[in-house]
Amino acid sequence: METLAVKPAIKVAALCGSLRKGSFNRGLLRSAIQLSKESVNGMEIEYLDISPLPMLNTDLEVNGTFPPVVEAFRQKILQADSVLFASPEYNFSVTGPLKNAIDWASRPPNCWADKAAAIVSAGGSFGGGRAQYHLRQIGVYLDLHFINKPEFYLNAFAPPAKFDSDGNLIDPPSKERLKEVLLSLLAFTLRLKGRGPHLRRLFWGYRCKTPQAINGHFSKRKLNCSTFSLRENGGCSMAHRFCEDRNSLAVNRFTGPRSTRPCSK
Repeated sequence: METLAVKPAIKVAALCGSLRKGSFNRGLLRSAIQLSKESVNGMEIEYLDISPLPMLNTDLEVNGTFPPVVEAFRQKILQADSVLFASPEYNFSVTGPLKNAIDWASRPPNCWADKAAAIVSAGGSFGGGRAQYHLRQIGVYLDLHFINKPEFYLNAFAPPAKFDSDGNLIDPPSKERLKEVLLSLLAFTLRLKGRGPHLRRLFWGYRCKTPQAINGHFSKRKLNCSTFSLRENGGCSMAHRFCEDRNSLAVNRFTGPRSTRPCSK
């Protein structure tokens, strides 16, 4: 009896900021791909090689078109539901190749917008943590929505050995932590895919609506706006905030009290 293939719930584009063959960070991505096949159902991870990308030069954009290798990369990002970055730390920041890839895919139209993302890193004593925070700052402008927890920083040189001579991850506790990142990314991506775009359409232009009007709009669509803290925080001022700050539309940022501005109506 022939078995039908199950379509993965999400497609993940995986990018490594290091071009070195034995890169520990690339080893993290290989391990993530293996985990997605063995124990994380509903996720398909594709590694995207950024080494062929030319350095960003807008002279290479001719009549709104990109070089073939750049266009192919951009299409892969567009088709992905979320992104997994393996970001080593160079001089307290992200690497040149990774920043170059990010910049190419951010050229209009921005390919990163409204996607979920996660970061893993391996390095020295800080495990690449400072580069992760820089990458999160870049993501704010690109409308990338990073998971907040769990965080994954790995000191690649502290005993016991984390990687073998080929850069493959061999440390079981680290693999388990990596799996937790993938599960979190999967869950968050599904939440964004299910609610994020609809919420953006609902809130855009509600700056001067009253709470009652917003609640009525939701009730017509059989949605409970209290789920997103509209009633608790004041519908009018919250809609005002959403109109001004698109990044706050990420689902995992809807929790907790918010400081709001009075609406002029």
